This record gives sequence, C-alpha cells and structure tokens, in this order.
Amino acid sequence: MTVTPDMILAALHQKLEETFPGEPVYDNFTPQEFQRPSNLLELTDLDPQSLGMAAVSLRYQYKITTFVETDEVHASHLPTLDIRGMMILGMLGSGYVKVGERALKVAACWA
Repeated sequence: MTVTPDMILAALHQKLEETFPGEPVYDNFTPQEFQRPSNLLELTDLDPQSLGMAAVSLRYQYKITTFVETDEVHASHLPTLDIRGMMILGMLGSGYVKVGERALKVAACWA
C-alpha cells in the first residue's frame, strides 16, 4: 500500500478531531474569520535527509497550531495553550500514526 502525504494529513486530522471533539480542524490554512478554539494542521517539510532513500524512509514534517479564545486585547490564555499542547503531544505519544493498514513511526514531536 502506498502512503501519500495527504493520507498522513487525513490521519492526523482524524486524531485531532478525536482529541478535541466538536472543534474545527483546518488543513493547510485558516479562513480569515476562523473559529476558536480550533487547530491548524499543515505539511511543512520533507526531511532533506530522506531524499534519495527508499520510499519507506521518507520523513514528512507536519505542524499543528492550536488556537484558544482570546481576551479583550487579543491575547491567548497561556495555561490553556499549554494544556492543549500537552494534549497534542499525548495524542502522538503512542509513537506511531495509523494510516490505512500501516503504522507510521512518529520520529520526533515537540511543543
């Protein structure tokens, strides 16, 4: 089975929906009037060290940005952002992401 970057994006999208039920997950861009709380999921990079390797060794980098409600001066509540960041790290804590019949290794994760 061939795994594409879009399939990985879809699997991560689903994990975010499960972690934050009822909240929007935006793929690759946020609309001008996006809803908060929500998450943005983006494919940001193909690890240059994986170029020239066999297809099973390609490493893609995805970025998840989490948004919370803001106050009257448009500042986010940092403790809430911290909790959401920990929830996202926990979502990937198994060390893999299931994509179809494959379990792709999470090579690194940081907040």
